[in-house]
Amino acid sequence: MIAPTHIVVGQFAYLVAALTAGHPPALPEAAAAGVAALLPDLDKRTGYVGRWLPWLSGPIESAVGHRTATHSLLAVAAVASSPGRCRRAGTSRWSPGSRRTRSPT
Repeated sequence: MIAPTHIVVGQFAYLVAALTAGHPPALPEAAAAGVAALLPDLDKRTGYVGRWLPWLSGPIESAVGHRTATHSLLAVAAVASSPGRCRRAGTSRWSPGSRRTRSPT
């Protein structure tokens, strides 16, 4: 896929997940989903993200090639579980629209 397709698919997946969970979609979250959808192509030097981060994409592409490690279900699970880890740790910084604060104890 090319970058615009990655972005559209990421935003669509966010929209479906938000509506399924009963969460009102928010523009900052949709934008973050679009940007996150570009991350699988981090393993391609000539890709959109690869050109922005050549110091990272070059070694990844050399080590594992394109459409391998970053296009796996394991990579999806690792990225998807990251916000949950932040929430369980007691911080709400992972969500741009979050207004929750920790109560003093």
